[in-house]
This record gives sequence, C-alpha cells and structure tokens, in this order.
Amino acid sequence: MTVKMAKTAAATISSDITGKTPPLADELGVICLMDMGNTAAFMKAYPVLPPRQSSYTKKAVWAKRLKVSFEKYYLFKMKHGISSWP
Repeated sequence: MTVKMAKTAAATISSDITGKTPPLADELGVICLMDMGNTAAFMKAYPVLPPRQSSYTKKAVWAKRLKVSFEKYYLFKMKHGISSWP
C-alpha cells in the first residue's frame, strides 16, 4: 500500500512540475499478516475502505507460520543487501 501511495505521489508531483495532468489514483488493496501471540490472522481486502469488492480474514496457525517465514525472508534480504528481490 505504501509503495503504491508513494508512486502516485511522485507521479503527481512530476505532473505538476511538467504541467501535465496528474494520473488517476488507483483503489488501494491490502494484504496483511497480523501477529496474535500463538496464532496470527491473514487479511486481504480490496479496496481498503468500504464498500469492499472482496474481503477475506482468517485466524489460523498457518498464518503465524507464514508471518514468521516472511519475517525471516525479509531480514535475510536486508542483511545481504538484496533489496531488488520481491
């Protein structure tokens, strides 16, 4: 979400400087892993603000494993300076 917002802001500033019309902002969606102690929750929603076209929330142990795996991947990526990986 933050990356999309930053790209839209940069494109808007660029269009203001060059005198072009600003781009239309896309609807923002969210994918979130929330830690909840021994478990976690996975949430996906599009768009972020209601009324939503699609929404999914699930509290489960697999979400905790997914969150821990993502955290290990992210820290490895940053430790080794591989910020170009997704």
